[in-house]
Amino acid sequence: MPESSITITAREFFESWPLYKTFTYEKSFPIPKAISRHCERCDRDTTWACRGNFSQLYNVVLLWFRCNLCEVASIVYTVCRIDGTVTKIGQYPRHSMGVPRDFEKRLGDDAELYRKVLVCRTQGYGLAALAYLRRLVENKTNALIDIVASLASVNSVTESEAPNIRLAKQEATCEQKLRAASEAVPGSLRPGGINPLRVLHDLLSRKPATGSEKECLESVDELREIFDHVFGQLHSQVEDQRRFIENAGKMTGKPQLRPRP
Repeated sequence: MPESSITITAREFFESWPLYKTFTYEKSFPIPKAISRHCERCDRDTTWACRGNFSQLYNVVLLWFRCNLCEVASIVYTVCRIDGTVTKIGQYPRHSMGVPRDFEKRLGDDAELYRKVLVCRTQGYGLAALAYLRRLVENKTNALIDIVASLASVNSVTESEAPNIRLAKQEATCEQKLRAASEAVPGSLRPGGINPLRVLHDLLSRKPATGSEKECLESVDELREIFDHVFGQLHSQVEDQRRFIENAGKMTGKPQLRPRP
């Protein structure tokens, strides 16, 4: 029985799909001419070209990609294709567990927890990945609330709204904090009616019905997406807006309208 019917490209399959999780494709699954991944030798994200097949035995194919920048670093994938499904059954070197430097800096001591999430997710260990991710969210709940409160501060909301969001940090548990903070998020910070802290709370509160590896992996993907959005993209948005306000104030000679929270 196929494990997934998610729509991704062949390129995304090689770039980020975990080992041993079967992907079902509808029409065809062409081998990509190039993929993008981090090169340890170049210390940056680069393009890797497919240099062909090492060998093929029945339904198993060995594929070789090499970094286009240094033309030294290589990676080999072992892929099995059977009846409209494809499974990545081998990869060397293993999938990079590097975390972007800015993101790692913000995570601080919890960066290692995030790496453990990535390791377990890549190997298909959903139960372990979910446990590590839940611990990470719990550790960073106050920081997540601060990010959303800071976003309110730089987006011309009323003076009381940002402090009200931060008051949620006084609650006892992680889930109570997220629920209280989500209720204080103003409508202007809910694009498309979506409240990021509410979504995070609901995902964290939801327990997998069966506790299977597959179901836990799906929960990990959903929870990680919203965590990365708030802790990464929203944080960067706050910093960009702060810099703009400060620079614009200097150019116009006007003081900053809103104090830095």
